[in-house]
Amino acid sequence: EDELKALEGSCFHQVAAGLREETALEWEHLSGDPGWSVTLADLACDEDRFSWAKATVVSRQVELDCPGRLPEGGKVVIPTFDLLNHDPAGHPNCEFEVEGASDGEAQVIVRCSRAVAEGEELRISYGPLPSASLLIFHGFVAEGNPFDCVELVLTYALPPAKRPLLRALVQQAAAQDADSPVPTFDLVVDPGDDAPPAAAF
Repeated sequence: EDELKALEGSCFHQVAAGLREETALEWEHLSGDPGWSVTLADLACDEDRFSWAKATVVSRQVELDCPGRLPEGGKVVIPTFDLLNHDPAGHPNCEFEVEGASDGEAQVIVRCSRAVAEGEELRISYGPLPSASLLIFHGFVAEGNPFDCVELVLTYALPPAKRPLLRALVQQAAAQDADSPVPTFDLVVDPGDDAPPAAAF
């Protein structure tokens, strides 16, 4: 509860609260099912252990491109592979790929991408993620994260007279993104659920 409270005021408070509510509903469904309730009892799994198990899976899963084996965007937990930590500087010393034909046995291969010193930690990249995403979905915050950002969600109606200003902001964001590997800001325009298909801003 204290950890959730610490996120108040950020856009990720709603994400974290939603994950907690989702987990509670999943537990309610499983524990209320006659078949699953027996299995959970055999495993001595209560709601706390179930929540811990789900958090472990969510924080250690990886999305793989494996046609014929996994649906697009499919995520799996791979024993031992999940011990590889994230390199926050964006310069991992390892990379990985899926090898194997779609009708054969697929393998995840990890290779060093440069010379590694004795005792040096092997690291991969989880992607250009801001600290908030790392915290919510991986359970840690990387110091000096070059991809960190602050997300501000502003929702308001935009009168026609102000649309040229918004267009200028979008163009400015695109120009900055082209010059920098880390976007200064990302502007998302949503015309709303009730807007006609041809709606423009």
